[in-house]
Amino acid sequence: GVQLRIGFAAAIGALGGSALGTRIALAVSEETIRTVVLVLVPTVLVLFLAKDRLLGLRTTPHDPGPDHAPSNHDAGPGPCQVLAIPLLLGLVVGTYDGFFGPGTGTFLALGFHLWTRLDLTTASGNARLANLASNAGSLVVFLVAGKVLFPLALVTAVAGVTGNVLGAGLAVRRGERVIRPLMVFVLLLLLGEVVRQQMS
Repeated sequence: GVQLRIGFAAAIGALGGSALGTRIALAVSEETIRTVVLVLVPTVLVLFLAKDRLLGLRTTPHDPGPDHAPSNHDAGPGPCQVLAIPLLLGLVVGTYDGFFGPGTGTFLALGFHLWTRLDLTTASGNARLANLASNAGSLVVFLVAGKVLFPLALVTAVAGVTGNVLGAGLAVRRGERVIRPLMVFVLLLLLGEVVRQQMS
């Protein structure tokens, strides 16, 4: 499923962040981009593998019980505070998406899962909404700069849409049992590709 308020807040941040990241990418060398990703991907992989410890092994919200009297301290964060986290997450990951791109959906899903406490399936759904906005922001900047090869882009777009439909169906049917190992696999593949490029 998708938590619309969280998803749209992240999408707004991702839209602006991707435009910023794309402008940065157009101004720096590919070597700089690869070096940044070489540091970023292992960090995210370790973060994902250690997420249970980071979350204190909490899988459900704590129930204070019927005898616990509510107080001002028990009030949850306000709407602005709740939406600030996905907005910032969208901005940061959107900037990365515009700057380099691979793994953006995984990074967004991880961020939603770790910092908004969504389960992995819902986190992945929200990540798609934010990723769509991020792609749109980056695409506009690349189009203005004349950096789009339309025949290649159209073929890749069709393949990407097909893959997303298949992957979303699998995620909805199988849930975290499938998403978790796939995330690790994608991160390892991304790390291997970046290392290969650095050594070539």
